Amino acid sequence: MTEIFIYSYKIFVKDTEAFLQRNERYNQLQKLEGISFSVSEGMFKMPANRSTIQGVRKIYGTEAKYDESFLKEERKMLETTTMLKEEKANKLCDTKFYEFQEKIFQWVKQRKKIALFMDMGTGKTLVTLNFLMYHRPKKVLIICPKVAMYVWQSEFKKHVKDNPYTIVTLNKGTSKDKADKVIENNKENTVLIINYESSWRDHIEKALRDYKADMIICDESHKIKTYGSNVSKYVRQLGKNTEYKAVLTGTPVTNTKLDYWGQFAFLDITLFGHLYSAYKNRYFEFHPKFPSKIIKEKNMEELLGKVAENSVTVKLVEVKKDLPPITEEIIYTEMSPTQQKVYEKLRKEQFIKLEKGEILVKNAMNEMQKLQQISSGFIYLENEATYKFFENSKIEALKDLIEGMGEEKVVVFCSFTEELKMIKTALEKEGKKVAVIGNGQNELQKFYDGAQVCIVNLLAGAEGIDLTSAHYAIYFSPTLKMDKFEQSRARIYRNGQTMPCFVYHLINKNTVDTKIYSALKNKVKNKDLFEKGIKLYSEGDEAYKILLNTKESERIEEE
Repeated sequence: MTEIFIYSYKIFVKDTEAFLQRNERYNQLQKLEGISFSVSEGMFKMPANRSTIQGVRKIYGTEAKYDESFLKEERKMLETTTMLKEEKANKLCDTKFYEFQEKIFQWVKQRKKIALFMDMGTGKTLVTLNFLMYHRPKKVLIICPKVAMYVWQSEFKKHVKDNPYTIVTLNKGTSKDKADKVIENNKENTVLIINYESSWRDHIEKALRDYKADMIICDESHKIKTYGSNVSKYVRQLGKNTEYKAVLTGTPVTNTKLDYWGQFAFLDITLFGHLYSAYKNRYFEFHPKFPSKIIKEKNMEELLGKVAENSVTVKLVEVKKDLPPITEEIIYTEMSPTQQKVYEKLRKEQFIKLEKGEILVKNAMNEMQKLQQISSGFIYLENEATYKFFENSKIEALKDLIEGMGEEKVVVFCSFTEELKMIKTALEKEGKKVAVIGNGQNELQKFYDGAQVCIVNLLAGAEGIDLTSAHYAIYFSPTLKMDKFEQSRARIYRNGQTMPCFVYHLINKNTVDTKIYSALKNKVKNKDLFEKGIKLYSEGDEAYKILLNTKESERIEEE
């Protein structure tokens, strides 16, 4: 009887007869991935993955002797791929799906491990929250870019009215502080949210392992695509025995299709096998002198077939008719400790000036802009006649947002000259092609000709230009000039735009940003209210005290 076993991530099939007689079993075996025959051992050998395990079982059925090593891997594979038959009565999110999202969820709810390769704005977070609510794991871990941590927090609040989970955001303090917070919250019905860069650090990495999450969600999973990176290796190990897993990104491939392996190795190691080298050799040929340079792809039908079978891909252009014409979202960020210290110092000085009657209608706006500039990452030092720049979470958030958009064009609006310079420098360091409108430059044609990002100074470039080749816009800082805001938004959302538009506002928590954006928001809802607000914000009276007040309770989403 044929003997079959697995050792060192390879399947061994002892069937000399098939090799010698070139019979039907031999022909079927030859179709399996990476198969070879060792004459000295008298055995077929091949990588152990889902495809080969299923293939061997199909060929031999019950007519072979399977070692426990093979049966164990087969059981593990079936657990991760078998659709769940029972219907669960758990309450889902309160937000209703669009039709295409409902179809995706029907696929999602039958699986324990999901890959959602959905363009930004198509609702992958909502689908994933329903995946979570449907299965109701006891402990959940969400790993995401720093910019998305508050997004997840607000998405729970938006879509789940009666949330059964305690949401814990690990965004403050040292790695030890975060580890202590994990230990403190290591209990059922908890969702921990942490960013990729923090997850694998000393102290926290052990605390997360001991947490033993039942569900791990990797948002913007292209962050774990690099095989040898610390975060990729850690996340793969962390999720080794996790029952429910999800990877979410609109850009699963940012360089080459090598990017798939790290994401699927976390999700389901049986799909492409344990060995990155085997994956590389199966699907690519490399330059003999430059071993990292791919000269040819091969077996792409197989690779892409496996990806398609185990993921959902949604392109914005395919579902644009189902989405609203424009969607706006706040992305919360936080100032660095140094920024916060300088901001609070200036705010207190302004209170004193206000009490002395030194802040009047004519200079109130200038005083407010000083606070806004600190929030944006810089301050003008009058004594030294130069600018000081701070570590800037808005810049990091901006880079993360644009990375998540893949190669889609995006317009970044800013209010200050120094902002424009900072943004341009940061994005060019990331290898982005950038066009500038403002600061004496008009590179609109460069944007039309292929630059991915167009940075626009609101004071210089909000009128008379067509930016409808982009359907994503990011406001680096809010503006109190409502006419400039409306004109700028109309650059992408106007006649000629054929795609749904997505507008993101970067807002530093507990700063003047929230007050300015609130004025814009109220104007959209009520013209008189905004005009009253703009007047108040220009006067040196009690209303200016409200402007300077930055209590947490006054965050936009709670107003």
